[in-house]
Amino acid sequence: MHSVSKGLLGECGLRGGYLCLHNFNPAVVEQLVKVKSINLCSNSIGQLMIELMVNPPLEGVSESTRNLYQSEYKALYESLRYRAKLVSKALNEMKNITCN
Repeated sequence: MHSVSKGLLGECGLRGGYLCLHNFNPAVVEQLVKVKSINLCSNSIGQLMIELMVNPPLEGVSESTRNLYQSEYKALYESLRYRAKLVSKALNEMKNITCN
């Protein structure tokens, strides 16, 4: 399961999600589809964000577009990684607190 309410690429605040069922009993899948079918669906923008998250624009686009996407993605990821390490380090320096 995945939600983009707190995502990596600017999708924060948009409502969307997806569920991938792999090797599930077909009877279980059928029941889950029934349950989810009665819920409200996310809006078009939320659905688009999910599509872009699981199928990023890497094929059928110019090399410059692909390179821009990859460099922006890497920069965002590294920024989040750096900040996570800072917080982990600060927490581990506190008495009686450990952080992985």
